[in-house]
Amino acid sequence: MEAVQSFVSMSSDNPKTIRNCVMTMRMIWNSATAWGYVTHDPFKGLVLPEYIKPEQPYFAPEQAKAIFDNMEEPYHTVGWVLAESGIRHGEVCGLNVGSVSVECCTITVRHSVSCGELTTTKSKRARVFAISKALCERLKMFIGDRPADAPLFTNRKSGAFGS
Repeated sequence: MEAVQSFVSMSSDNPKTIRNCVMTMRMIWNSATAWGYVTHDPFKGLVLPEYIKPEQPYFAPEQAKAIFDNMEEPYHTVGWVLAESGIRHGEVCGLNVGSVSVECCTITVRHSVSCGELTTTKSKRARVFAISKALCERLKMFIGDRPADAPLFTNRKSGAFGS
């Protein structure tokens, strides 16, 4: 245990980095214990540096509006969807026309785009987001008369946004 505590105490790295290193060492040690190579626990009583998670940066509503107002379509509307709903960026890329209910002013997220591939969402289940009437009206122009399985936002090649 003294060697591990010495490593922690002497390290000049960020407390989060030190904690990640210790976590990795613990995983290795747990495997060694499971395989019968060791029996003691060098992490018992270990004192780790305090890590205070920094506050997530954010834009004030006026700042976000100013940013969106300087964006061309479809980015303006994509940003609006992200800001108003809290949908993850990969999920907005996975939206299709059928994801938007203009009658109920909702967006249902069923898919996400990750590394250019359409996948299930992080939570593995559909999530429904209420949206404002103004955003709903804006999304109507992206929907048009396209089929429900067509991508809501498309790239320059008319493929799904994010692919």
